[in-house]
Amino acid sequence: MQASSNCRQILISLMAYAGDHNGHYPEGKTANDAFRELIKAELMDDERAFTVSLSPYEPDNDIGEAPDFEQALEPGENHWAMTRGLTDEASGNAPLIFENPAHASWPPVWNANLAGKKEPGRTWKSGKIVVGRNDGSVAAEPLSSDSGPAVSLKKDSTGKNLFEHIGPHEIVDVAK
Repeated sequence: MQASSNCRQILISLMAYAGDHNGHYPEGKTANDAFRELIKAELMDDERAFTVSLSPYEPDNDIGEAPDFEQALEPGENHWAMTRGLTDEASGNAPLIFENPAHASWPPVWNANLAGKKEPGRTWKSGKIVVGRNDGSVAAEPLSSDSGPAVSLKKDSTGKNLFEHIGPHEIVDVAK
């Protein structure tokens, strides 16, 4: 529940940011850089939403000083990755933010062998990861397998998973 709540809080801030920036979400070399823009835009005022239980990424909640907030979301302080290049006009079903993958390649994969462990790219013991969509919805999405070092989301009746439906994109990964 905490992961879903944190994901929803970030999504709300991303949507507000897009509303002020012609539909564009913040960009950055890393997801940490992009999410720091939410703090600089005063849409978030601390780092706590950028982690979840059992995440190896733990913010210290020192965001630094305005206007640059250089200490906000330093490497190792953000759990969430995002899809590069989406706007608020993209499909509502498009995955916008998601738990850090095992590899920053498209479509993303997670290490199901690390389920429930405090390791990068891990999954939940339930065999799921949390994904926030462009329409503001958040769900724990099932993986295609409960074991393996590179497991994708479960495919639907069309033979594609949630990420494959939007076509090739780039992952904005966490800064480690």
